Amino acid sequence: MRLETEFAVDAAPDAVYHAILDIPSVAACLPGATVGEASGDGGYQATIAVKVGPVHLSYGGIVRVAVRDDAARRATLHADAEERHGHGAAQADIVFGVSAAGGSGTTVDLITDIEVTGRGGQMGQGILHEVAVGLIDEFARCLSSRLAGPEGSRRAAAEHQVEISAIPLVLHALESRMKHLFHRP
Repeated sequence: MRLETEFAVDAAPDAVYHAILDIPSVAACLPGATVGEASGDGGYQATIAVKVGPVHLSYGGIVRVAVRDDAARRATLHADAEERHGHGAAQADIVFGVSAAGGSGTTVDLITDIEVTGRGGQMGQGILHEVAVGLIDEFARCLSSRLAGPEGSRRAAAEHQVEISAIPLVLHALESRMKHLFHRP
């Protein structure tokens, strides 16, 4: 599945770029994610947990900066994980670019390619898309709060969730599909 999106952050482009590259620190902005020890290849051990209705999915693996162009403020993060209680796997390449957006703001453009197998892959593209969009929205809010200074960092830490519940995301996806189905020209 490929997802292209962008979000705004009220901070300087260099600060945003370097914050995203600081994987152990920025992981707190991704609901359900934790980052552990550094691996030997420049990556970090990481886990992410997502709950979709009664289905609890937890993945563990390695996330690392695969490609980096500091002058262009562009990088690729690569994650490779296996389902912790099942036979599925997930791989993701997240290409992001950071650019000035007038004033002191910044725009982050993301292109995410995700491949999920096992129970997670059986949920369907629509549900996976909604979960991914929800994760990115929460990440953007948290990153903005963290870069807003000490008060924002405290607020972001308080808002961090151990696990994201995808029920609201699934309901939104179903609602969108029903509207599309019944409002066709």
